[in-house]
Amino acid sequence: MAAKALRSGMHVHALARSTAEGSAQERVRRAVLEAQAETLQGLTVIEGDITEDGLGIDSGLLPSRIGFILHCAACVEFAPEARQLNQRVNVEGVNRVLRLAKAHRAPLVHVSTAYVAGLRQGPCMEEELEEGQAHRNAYEQSKVSGEKLVREWAISTGIPAMILRPAIVTGDSRKGIAIRFNTIYEMLRAFDLLGPAIGDQEIRIVGNPLTTKNLVPVDYVADLAWELITAGRSGTYHLTHPRPLSLCDLKKVFEELFGSNGVRFVTDDELKCAAPTRAERICHRAMAGYRSYLNAPESVFDRRNLDDTLGDRLPRAPEVDVAYFRRILEYARSRQWRGVCESAPAAAPHPQRHAGPVREYFEKFLEEKLDRALLPDVRRLSGRLCINVTGGTPSRWSVHVQDGVLREVKLNGDHGQCLFHVGESVFMQIVSGTLSPQQAFLSRRAEIDGDMELALRFITVMAQFFRRFPYVPADSSHA
Repeated sequence: MAAKALRSGMHVHALARSTAEGSAQERVRRAVLEAQAETLQGLTVIEGDITEDGLGIDSGLLPSRIGFILHCAACVEFAPEARQLNQRVNVEGVNRVLRLAKAHRAPLVHVSTAYVAGLRQGPCMEEELEEGQAHRNAYEQSKVSGEKLVREWAISTGIPAMILRPAIVTGDSRKGIAIRFNTIYEMLRAFDLLGPAIGDQEIRIVGNPLTTKNLVPVDYVADLAWELITAGRSGTYHLTHPRPLSLCDLKKVFEELFGSNGVRFVTDDELKCAAPTRAERICHRAMAGYRSYLNAPESVFDRRNLDDTLGDRLPRAPEVDVAYFRRILEYARSRQWRGVCESAPAAAPHPQRHAGPVREYFEKFLEEKLDRALLPDVRRLSGRLCINVTGGTPSRWSVHVQDGVLREVKLNGDHGQCLFHVGESVFMQIVSGTLSPQQAFLSRRAEIDGDMELALRFITVMAQFFRRFPYVPADSSHA
């Protein structure tokens, strides 16, 4: 969208955060250039954060006149431990953006999601929002709350507001380009990484083969959004694909891409008829966060408002077929599954004994739990893992678990059967319970070497452990 605005001659003020991966300036420039912008002339980057009062910016940095505000910052985390983060970003953050828009009397374009429909079945109209539906996770609930705030704001202020509801946004239809590798990419990455361990074995996955997944290439979403913005008509619009894929279709795509022909969708009861194989256990652990999206039928996203508003200007939807998936997979591999705003992994650290939140976690918080079961009824987990923490105070920690009991925590201990590589800031998010280990692994914020099955067993247990015993360091700024 920023690239389109720059091509049209608009001046774009982009609000973004600085992170451990780079400054706001660096992150935005990399992303916009990757989105095929011919020039960055007209682009101004402002460092800020929608979770802070006043968006964390000096109001003097903004122009006196704002044509419109496009709000697409969001938390897209499905894990239960991300509930508070979803609330802070997708609800409270929206409120702060609305205050800015009101102060400048600026029309708002708010990017929501088609999955505000939750577990509704059958047709869902664009103007519908709260119809008593249940939701799969806190992410969907937070997006409903954010959209409700926008609707109420538009009525109370009289300022135009447009709500865009994309489905599952995927890479560019022509070149496969993507800024981040989340949602469906995490399933692709799991199969790409675990393929050798699976081989030709039959894999039973709990899911309804008739369930559809609505995947929309990012260039198609941007084309639809740009046509709507230039049309200047307020309202709510589903930016969805008119031809969603069924899980049967996706199964054929995955078989073609990864050379596996043994995937079979089953019910929970069918899965229980026989103990899961090693390959099945690996897949189930890797895809745990998406089970609810594979089971329940997906809503039918009605596009009447979109079709009527654009008419002859409605862009043609690109095909989402095997050739398309091959393009997005090849692009992700070319980036080593790291988003444009992510840096390459740090070099192997030289262990040090600097004080800091990581050392405090291992030497105080975790050592207090020595010779105790990590969780009730977890007795079958035994092994030694090494956690390699990079960043401000690089260190390597060995953790030994025997029959579910924590036996040893040691700096520079044995390498063990599996090795985790993780940056300090991500590690602190994980141990504080705000980011699940599975999400960190699948989104490439953490890497794993060694025995993959044991590693996935560890991260499944540790995810429960971190939720039960969240860690808040003495210096809470590290949380």
